[in-house]
Amino acid sequence: RLTPRGRAILDLFTWLLFYLFIIVLIYKGWQMGILAIDRLERSNTFWRPPIYLVKPVIFVGAVLMLFQGFTKTIRDWVMAITGKELLKEVEFDKGMEAE
Repeated sequence: RLTPRGRAILDLFTWLLFYLFIIVLIYKGWQMGILAIDRLERSNTFWRPPIYLVKPVIFVGAVLMLFQGFTKTIRDWVMAITGKELLKEVEFDKGMEAE
């Protein structure tokens, strides 16, 4: 039951855990992706589908999550300092829906 400003301050402390997790995920995802591509890794099943095409997606997904974390951290930082939201959600104009 925190105010939006108090929640933003608390979020700034918990984001440290998020960044630690994402940095490890990016580092390990890069290692796994490069190794899989280097070895042209395939599954150990009868079908043997290529895994080297999928493993780099872990790295890409982690980088995208890092960018999302940056935007949320900036919004929390502004809220903690000023007490105002950086950007409010844009409402869809129902009048434009008919066009």
